[in-house]
Amino acid sequence: MQSSSAHRFVSRGLVVVTSLALALGVVGCGDPGPTCATPRDLAALAAAGGDITLTAMCSPYVMSRDTTVSTALTIEPGVAIEMAPDTTLSITGPGSLVANGTAAAPVVVRAQQGGPWRSLALSNSGNDRAPARLELHHTRLAGGGASDTALVSQNAGTPLLLDDVTLSQSAGWGLDVHTPLAAASSGVRVESPAMGVARVNQSALTSLPSLTVDTAAMAREIVVESGAITASGTVRSQPVALHVLGSLNITAGTRANTAVTVAGPNRILLAPGETFSVGAANDPTLGSAGVTVERGVTLDCAGATCTWAGVSFHNKVAPSSLTETVIARAMGGEWEESSTTPSTFYTAPIGLTDTSIPMDFSFPTLTGVTFMNLPTPTGANRRVVAVVSSTDTMPPAAYSALPMGSYWYHHP
Repeated sequence: MQSSSAHRFVSRGLVVVTSLALALGVVGCGDPGPTCATPRDLAALAAAGGDITLTAMCSPYVMSRDTTVSTALTIEPGVAIEMAPDTTLSITGPGSLVANGTAAAPVVVRAQQGGPWRSLALSNSGNDRAPARLELHHTRLAGGGASDTALVSQNAGTPLLLDDVTLSQSAGWGLDVHTPLAAASSGVRVESPAMGVARVNQSALTSLPSLTVDTAAMAREIVVESGAITASGTVRSQPVALHVLGSLNITAGTRANTAVTVAGPNRILLAPGETFSVGAANDPTLGSAGVTVERGVTLDCAGATCTWAGVSFHNKVAPSSLTETVIARAMGGEWEESSTTPSTFYTAPIGLTDTSIPMDFSFPTLTGVTFMNLPTPTGANRRVVAVVSSTDTMPPAAYSALPMGSYWYHHP
């Protein structure tokens, strides 16, 4: 009799404890229950609503179809998610995904049999009051990028944080950054991408950490898409070329100055006929813009037999310098050197491009710049190496040590 009473007490106690655990949400692998069967479907868990926690006890999980998370998704160390072919996991505001992997127990997102998955995407979707958030700590993304990119940050209200993240065997691109990454991002490795290492908008370029790539990725590029760098920062050294699809523009925002450093070594490839442009519009509401190009930077054209238009300083230019920079295959286009009438144009790989006296203009400092494979100019344009004065006064003393006709040209 005593034994029977004790059994009833324990049973009731288990019911009470289990009910309490369910009420507190501390039991279950994404859904209620003291035990779990594997695999679990993340698509079904997201459709059910509510916050989700994926645990190592219930791993691996699967994702059977495209899934959007707009609640809090937390992934514990050691969890694996197996993605169905051609599927995307999207994090939209006010949702979040925080992968809390560790060095010993990373979070792994991998492909199921049958083909690559598409992408893990962070997109704010216009929810400015409650932006989406994505943090990846010690995470491995393998076999994504089906007709796309394995990891995408687009219109993100909160910057994507990457902390020891490896993107491997992407069928497309490794990383696509439309909006800036978090400043603390580091330890990003790209292995064996089929198309390219990364695509980056110019507005996010200074947020890209120095990447690590494997041998297979060395033949690929980081593509820099259209836009402009409008905030101070550093374009960090990269192991592969930065291929700029148009002109690379360094400019200023409203009433704010922009100071950009281009770290070396870096190889920047400009599109045919485009420029490396520094300066802000001739507008009193705008700040000025300047660039410091460090040793070991090469500016070249993005094709085997092409020429680009050269380095352009215009209007509101803050103090700028090019130190031991290699400028190759720059035609120079039509650089206007004089503000007098009639206008005087020269062909030069470095020049000033403004039709009036620049506002707040600082002449760039050139130190040990090397010009290589400059094409022969055509027509009536005269070849000069660098135009450094926009008026009929002598250039500043900083240029006095440079040999005439070698690094700069002054129109008297």
